[in-house]
Amino acid sequence: SKICSQSLPDWIDLIFGYKQKGSEARKAYNVFYHLTYYTPQDLEKIEDDDLRMETELHIADFGHCPMQLFFRPHAKKKEEETKDYDANADGERHHDATTSNNRTHKEEELALMG
Repeated sequence: SKICSQSLPDWIDLIFGYKQKGSEARKAYNVFYHLTYYTPQDLEKIEDDDLRMETELHIADFGHCPMQLFFRPHAKKKEEETKDYDANADGERHHDATTSNNRTHKEEELALMG
């Protein structure tokens, strides 16, 4: 949907991108407990077996953040790529009839695929 296409880059920035850590994460209120940022390499550096086990259990209970993949804002889709789509009674996707130039649903699907 159009709203998903418009929101996806912001979500990527929060989860995998430049808003995951640091000042941009703080500005976006996207900060978590420090153990959630630990990587397997960080765990290997913990020499105390009890502390390592405690840290691993904490991560298992509360989760961890994925590795940061992007370091600048994720690109947004161009406006013409975010056309509105609806679902008919059968759940089939079809383009809004006001902009489909009177194509059938099947023609519309073929146009989308090609």
